Parts: sequence; C-alpha cells; structure tokens
Amino acid sequence: MNTSEVLMLLAVIALGIIALSCLYFLRSATRAMRELEQTSRELRERGIPLIEDMHTVAVDTHEELRRVDDVLDTAQSLTGTVDAAGKLAYLAVTNPVVKGAAIATGVKGATKTIVRGK
Repeated sequence: MNTSEVLMLLAVIALGIIALSCLYFLRSATRAMRELEQTSRELRERGIPLIEDMHTVAVDTHEELRRVDDVLDTAQSLTGTVDAAGKLAYLAVTNPVVKGAAIATGVKGATKTIVRGK
C-alpha cells in the first residue's frame, strides 16, 4: 500500500464517520420534531378548551359586574332619596317643634307672671 492509498482509506473512513454522525443527528432531530409535534397537538387539545372556558368566565364576570354596577346605581339613588326624605322630615318636624317650644315657653312665662301677680 502506498501513501495515496493510505490517504484515500483515511478519507473514506473520515467520510464514513461524518456520514454516521450526520445520520445520528438527523435521527435525533427527527425524534425532537416528533416530540414537538406531539406537544403542539396536546397544547391545541388542552389549550383551546381552556381558552374557551376563560372566555366564558370573562363574559360571565362582565355580566356580574354590570349587575353589581346596576345595584350600586340603585343604592346610590336610594341613598339620595332617603337623604332628601330625611331633610324633608327634618324641615316638616322642626318648624312645628320650634313653634310648640315657643308656645310652651310663652305659657310658662305667662303662668309665672299670673302666679306672681296673685
């Protein structure tokens, strides 16, 4: 065997090792792609229903918040009505009470004057 045959044999062995390495990496890449495809399929199968459920919850929550807002508006309106009724009751009661107190004070003073005068 001469030098060129030895070099050719080494080149063939090197190319064989490179080809085997490429086949190994291709096999690993193919396995990784299959796993990625399976993961993607599982994500679609589990994720889409989850997103649909989240959408349903968001819609229901929005509806409930709208109802709470309506209740708060009603409570605020009732508070205003009760406040106005309280002011009206205060005005309605205050004037007669003040007049009654004035009359009572006047009668008391008159009674004292009449009693002293006797």
